[in-house]
Amino acid sequence: MTEESLKKLFKNIWEDIDQENPTPDQWPLLAHYTSIRNLENILRSEEIWFSHPRSMNDISEQRFGFDKFRSIINYDHELEKSFQWKVGFSIFLGLFNQYCSLLDRGWFDNIYCFCLSEHETNDQDGKLSMWRGYGANGSGVALVIDPKKVKGFIDPSIVFARVKYPNEVFQTEWCKNIIKKFSDIVSEYKLGNNDKEVNQLVDILFHRLRLASLYSKHFGFSEEKEWRLSCHKDSKYPSGEVVDQRYHINESGIFPTLKIKIIGSDQKLEDVIEMIIVGPTTASAMTKTALEVMMRSMNKEALIPKIRLSSIPFRSSRS
Repeated sequence: MTEESLKKLFKNIWEDIDQENPTPDQWPLLAHYTSIRNLENILRSEEIWFSHPRSMNDISEQRFGFDKFRSIINYDHELEKSFQWKVGFSIFLGLFNQYCSLLDRGWFDNIYCFCLSEHETNDQDGKLSMWRGYGANGSGVALVIDPKKVKGFIDPSIVFARVKYPNEVFQTEWCKNIIKKFSDIVSEYKLGNNDKEVNQLVDILFHRLRLASLYSKHFGFSEEKEWRLSCHKDSKYPSGEVVDQRYHINESGIFPTLKIKIIGSDQKLEDVIEMIIVGPTTASAMTKTALEVMMRSMNKEALIPKIRLSSIPFRSSRS
């Protein structure tokens, strides 16, 4: 069986992403909280920078939930029975755990994501927790977009889905459900009967579980109501090519990033932007005037009426 035909057999292990998301006509407004410098870069290039999960402020990124998957797989008798070639299952389990060990040591760092927060239609202030956590401690901006207006959304190389904040029971059942779907396919098509196919099966499941882990976070982050665009740089699950790999330096170190254009050549970025909210720490007439100058310098005058000043009475201790 070819690698492509094998991938198609496992299409339904991705179904939960589509089933639990609203249909495109019901997508909410989404806000990306960032610095004014990053806003300038986005508007000038009409590209967005996908960040590496390890550069984010959630220390469990890529790991929350993964330990659960790992423990279930190592003791799942149904998965073991799905392999007719018992040696094949031993190889599968050994290779899967080897991949997990490599992930713990910083390998497989090839997933990148762009994070957004659900935004209420009439909200012209933004969320205080988001300003503190992501909006330069209140001195940045919230770039509010309407994903329904993006033509051709989504590129095949990108996964777009809402983040889950599961409790222990839901998380366990979710993990078991994905693994059961995988086991049923292995059993039905009598897969895993040679080393090459076993390796392909590990690649398929490992990548799916990594994406599942990336789209689940601790309940303590639930007020963020996060959505993510994620891109798997060099995997064929899903397929596609990355535009541009760069790097980013911050106080925590240096991290790889991806620069990706998400709108087509027949559309302008300002067409999908609903508003630009200035953070409460720097919300002033002077900041608004300076942003207007920025928009004119980039020939994006259409964005000037969309500038808003957050009225949240928050002043950062660093301001």
